[in-house]
Amino acid sequence: MLSSRGEVASALVQGRIHVVGAYADGSNLNEAYDPASDQWQSLAPLPRGVHHTSAASIGGRLYVVGGYDTSTNLPVTSGFVYDPSVDQWAAIAPLAAARGALGMVAVGDRLYAISGEAGRNVPANEVYLPDEDRWYPIRPIPTPRDHLSAAVWDGEVFVIGGRASNMSMSLTMNEAYDPAADTWRSLAPMLTGRSGIAGAALNGRVYVFGGEDPVKTFNENESYDVATDSWQSHPPMPTARHGLAAATFGDSIFVLAGGRLPGASESDLNEVFQPATA
Repeated sequence: MLSSRGEVASALVQGRIHVVGAYADGSNLNEAYDPASDQWQSLAPLPRGVHHTSAASIGGRLYVVGGYDTSTNLPVTSGFVYDPSVDQWAAIAPLAAARGALGMVAVGDRLYAISGEAGRNVPANEVYLPDEDRWYPIRPIPTPRDHLSAAVWDGEVFVIGGRASNMSMSLTMNEAYDPAADTWRSLAPMLTGRSGIAGAALNGRVYVFGGEDPVKTFNENESYDVATDSWQSHPPMPTARHGLAAATFGDSIFVLAGGRLPGASESDLNEVFQPATA
């Protein structure tokens, strides 16, 4: 990466992986990685410095929502959309519920902002309609948490791990949200309870990387098989870290940034995992 950062968010937009936000220095950075050329580019910065934010892409644009304001460390409702064709940001409608360390995914042409923290774990689940520039409340998550991972496979949202208010209370919880039915269901728990993690989906599996607890960071790489409701361990990350980001590109998952030590730490790492093919 061009900079060392932790507590970031990422999304794949038009073939490039954008990494945004950070704890402390670099909180307004927007850097894009091109896996095809193995090159980074610095782009227009976020209008507001945030950490523990969320990112997702719809319609060829990057959306960044929620998190904590860098100057106050308070949770925010703000959201922004980035148009790569003109390298510019614009504000979008705010969330109803301020929160940081939340999860956000895109399903079709909609965004889903799930749970997080604002002095307590927030159960809110909101859907954003870009054509209306409006968020709507939908069915809350059964197990509110923060520092979680969220990923999509076959139109379903898998919310895995996270913590109940502090890093000594990491969870193995695995809950799936069906946007079409507005329902949640509980699934097989993750093998290792972790928070400050990153998740990405590929070939029918949801992979969860890294994490932290009060005394260490994790190098775990575990995947959930959607078809069999079961978990599997994979080769660990070369570098244990938390507050990292993950994005799928082709048949690989890129795992970016994150701190090597629990708490406020950072790195400029970019490591790629290629799952074994059957």
